[in-house]
Amino acid sequence: MKFNTISEISKKWGLSERRIQFLASEGRIEGAAKKSGVWLIPESAINPSKQNKKNISSDIKNRRKLKSIINTFSKLTENSCSDSELRTYFLTSLNCLLLKNIIMFEEDELKKICETCLEKMIRINSIDTECFAKTFEYIETSLTKSLIDRPINLLSWSYQYLNEYFSDDTSLSKTQFFTEQYMIDYLVNHIDIENLKSSIIDPCCGGGNMLVSVLENRFNLDDSCKDIDSINKHLENVVGIDIDKDLAFIATLNLRIACIKELSKHVNTLDHDLWQSIKPNIYYTTNGSITGSLSNEINLYNTISDETIKIRGLYNSFDVVITNPPFATKKGMNESLSKFLNENFPLSNSDVCVAFIEKASDFLTKNGVSLMVVQNAWMFLKTFAEFRKKFLNEHYVEDIVDLGSGAFFDLSGEKSNVALLKFHNFRNSNNNYISFKNLKKLNISRKAHALNNSNISNIKIKQDIILSNEKYRFDFLNFGTFKDFYYSGLKVSDFAVPMQGTSTGNNKELVGYFWEHFNDSEWILVSKGGGYSKWQGLNRYVVKWGEDAEYIKNQKGHALRNVKHFDNTELVFSDTGTSGLNVRLLLESQIFIASGPGIRMIKGNHFAMLAYLNSLLASYFMRALSPKLTIAAGYIGGLPITEDIVNSEYLTTLSKICIESKKIVLSNRPNNFEYNDSLLSVLPKNLNEAAKYIVNIEIDAELRRLNAEQSIDEYINSAAEISKENIGHMYDEIGFPAYTLKKNKIINLEEVDKKWDKCTDLVGAIKKVRLNKHEIGVDGPLEFISMQLETNPFSVSSYIKKDLDKFELILSKYKNLILHNLILSHFKYSVSKGLEVSKTHIEELVEYLTMYFEQDEDFIKNWIRNSFNVIHNEIFMGSPVLEVKDKVICEVKHE
Repeated sequence: MKFNTISEISKKWGLSERRIQFLASEGRIEGAAKKSGVWLIPESAINPSKQNKKNISSDIKNRRKLKSIINTFSKLTENSCSDSELRTYFLTSLNCLLLKNIIMFEEDELKKICETCLEKMIRINSIDTECFAKTFEYIETSLTKSLIDRPINLLSWSYQYLNEYFSDDTSLSKTQFFTEQYMIDYLVNHIDIENLKSSIIDPCCGGGNMLVSVLENRFNLDDSCKDIDSINKHLENVVGIDIDKDLAFIATLNLRIACIKELSKHVNTLDHDLWQSIKPNIYYTTNGSITGSLSNEINLYNTISDETIKIRGLYNSFDVVITNPPFATKKGMNESLSKFLNENFPLSNSDVCVAFIEKASDFLTKNGVSLMVVQNAWMFLKTFAEFRKKFLNEHYVEDIVDLGSGAFFDLSGEKSNVALLKFHNFRNSNNNYISFKNLKKLNISRKAHALNNSNISNIKIKQDIILSNEKYRFDFLNFGTFKDFYYSGLKVSDFAVPMQGTSTGNNKELVGYFWEHFNDSEWILVSKGGGYSKWQGLNRYVVKWGEDAEYIKNQKGHALRNVKHFDNTELVFSDTGTSGLNVRLLLESQIFIASGPGIRMIKGNHFAMLAYLNSLLASYFMRALSPKLTIAAGYIGGLPITEDIVNSEYLTTLSKICIESKKIVLSNRPNNFEYNDSLLSVLPKNLNEAAKYIVNIEIDAELRRLNAEQSIDEYINSAAEISKENIGHMYDEIGFPAYTLKKNKIINLEEVDKKWDKCTDLVGAIKKVRLNKHEIGVDGPLEFISMQLETNPFSVSSYIKKDLDKFELILSKYKNLILHNLILSHFKYSVSKGLEVSKTHIEELVEYLTMYFEQDEDFIKNWIRNSFNVIHNEIFMGSPVLEVKDKVICEVKHE
């Protein structure tokens, strides 16, 4: 068998030499052997990091299993003991079972360890031995082989999940989300070997997960670590602090488990005294403290000896800070903590995570390094501009990995947008480069896999360039020709004023659908936003305005904004959701409120401005300014633009094409203010043919819009002088537009029908606007299914039109639309006046529809009785204007 050195395998696999050394020492490289202190790896060995996706999947399954075990435990033990007791019994039992799985312990010795743990954690005078015994038995029988074989941070995760059922202090548990192992592996692997051997602190250590990995890596670098003295020498230089006394003790137990695992390589049995002689350096802060290790005056208590030290005694003492600080912002924060942050970390904007980024320097030596899991908002939001300026001038930022949202198994949503950060406690060069890796588009398994691959693509940006950016933002999207255009001079605010809308103070009572308030002059049409729609749309809301906003003025918490500009506002946008910038025309006599605010022009053509704001380039810059794609007036005003763009007749023409194309689709659905029933009079007298007729009209309209949008994007990219290479980067970041997809791909018609059916409602209107969370929204079903099929929409449409009869699912939806709208027409429905007819017998409608389409009478009758209410309720958003009752369809009155 041929062998390679670690250096050779490092180049072959694209992993660092230290990572390979760690994998070999963990027994994860089959056939690896250590000869004379040097690792030799079989040439045919398989890179174990390729198993990372499998490991992530296994870990997620184990965590789900652990949650299930704890959930069952909570039900079995309900009212048997206090929450504090049950949590302690569970953790103590689990700790002993994990020790038992590593090495042989006599039962009496395990019992002593249990007693020691219970004495440390229990908050009552006596132990309920019966309850503890049942807990131990339950856990022992419940732990599966997969949990025992891969017990990654099992104690810590148990503590977190137990808090959901047995927490005495929810204020602590709210921010206790422990670090995923793949993040820990990356951070620890990016500690230089010399630093790894030196002094390391985690000031927010939680259950000690990071410190366990640090310790295991230290052991792998030290062949002499074979006894308790050498173990404790390592522990002297690995320090953790936590605000939660019990959790700090869990960290102590975790570190002891890691030490026992190392000792088990050299001894056959262990006892309580040896376990007790392992001395992790873990501290907890003063009981009742809300500031934890952020405070300069706090006392620290050792979890084993209860020795007290001042936190200042740890300052300037560590070569490495590695931590995942709490994610807590001003919203909902304890008032005392907010006051403390304002006084002691004034640039943090009362953000605990940002305060800890600043605090790390207190613990570090002059040349120390910090590695952290952080929320990424501080890198972009203008509220942290002064913090960024100070931070970038005082530190060298070596590495940032943007993980985005979805990086934690147990934490979802945009608030969990995180990054991995490595920075040095000095800034002694103007030639420092930041390495940036963007993994936010990937799911958690792919994020983990990518982090294990040292060949992951990255960009390097000079730190001084970040300092030269507007508000010192980490604009990793704003480079090359993007940056040239962004800083070329003019902004949207030079030509238009994006405005905030009025807050009614009571949307529930003062905002409704137009069909709920027909012929009531006190209610007027309003732009409320409420979704993603470009060019035109979402015009279904009214607001109770009365005389000079009288009803709004009566509401507590209302805020009238920009009322005087209603008459000279041309555009509106949606400021909710994260699907991207979407701007529309404001209709005549329509006003705007908070979630659908307005844009009024100062100079230039509003149609050309509309085209620019709906372009891919505008959405790209919006993401650069606001990574979460939070759409706000200030961000729109900050978008770059030119006079040629805003005055372009060409863009004006294309914009009008997009608007008219969108109107065609909107005009067929009676929940839009654009609705009219004129199309019904020209439909073929066969229901199936009529459905095909409307499908073809709407496909053609969408194709015209997509064609015009392509021309808009090409014109704007050219006017902005965006390079071809940078355009490709833009597509990678916000999604490839449908018009760039392949044209000649063969597609399965049945698959198209199913996808079309899935992305639309009961009458064929699009209900899904995003394929992937990192991509901006789409505005029509043809665009959506083309993106799914990765096929050009013009090719997809030609396949559809050629065999439209085969699209049974979608044709049935358009038949629903036609029959529904014909019934509305029979009631003389209009969007301005409502219904002129209040009641009609079903038999009369059956006769009318049967004659209209020469359709089977039973089919029509069954459709009215079984389908009309369901379809009508969906179209009118759960607030119908008609209802089938017994033998009639009658008007529904809205109060």
